Amino acid sequence: MDEDGHFFATYNGYTFRSVFQPIFLSDIDLFAFEGLVRIKDENNEPVRPDLFFSSSELSFVDTINLSLLCASIHLRNFAQSEHRAKKLFINASPSVFQILSHDERAILALTNLLHYLGLSPEQVVYEIMEFDEGDMAEVFSGIKVLNRYGITIAMDDFGICASNKARAKILLPDIIKIDKSLLDDFVAHQSKSLEESLSVCRQIGAKVILEGIETQDQLDKISHLNIDMYQGFLLGRPQALEPQSVH
Repeated sequence: MDEDGHFFATYNGYTFRSVFQPIFLSDIDLFAFEGLVRIKDENNEPVRPDLFFSSSELSFVDTINLSLLCASIHLRNFAQSEHRAKKLFINASPSVFQILSHDERAILALTNLLHYLGLSPEQVVYEIMEFDEGDMAEVFSGIKVLNRYGITIAMDDFGICASNKARAKILLPDIIKIDKSLLDDFVAHQSKSLEESLSVCRQIGAKVILEGIETQDQLDKISHLNIDMYQGFLLGRPQALEPQSVH
């Protein structure tokens, strides 16, 4: 814990800190926060998280360790904030879900931490990242294990990399987060890809979060699409949540 009361972690010379971006319902009521990580190297220089986590230098064990470590600091910082009654979205690579299909001890460790922090599994939403990795049948088994404990599953960045229609139909997530690139194409070129993606979500019964809302013009142009939730800089930027109590 730093002098301001925020939890952070170090791993192989890198420092990891939590920031949180709000997610709003279509009527702009606050629904949840997404835990995001900010990384600095041993020289205190910032490192882009997307490049860090997609680096070939990260071993399989590193990926698993860092996913669990980042989840831990997000949960601890969230639990001591004034928003602790909301839901918390946490990113994890497909490999993490594959591990969970074989080893429920990791989920028991998670639920024990939640109990210690005074949170419930129903508040946690695990996001499957867009990486092209893992056996999808085993990832799906991991999802079912999490579901048994009351944890909700989302699919992140739908429309890019391996986060696509085929994966959605295999994994059947509760929530699908649509990548901002589809929003940009819709606003700039009236591309049909956003509406087609919304159709896929509705076919499998998933709620939709549209990412990347940065201007009022964007919000106005998609207001007729009956999207469930929104996330983006217009509505709230990622920032640390100030601690209200200490656990």
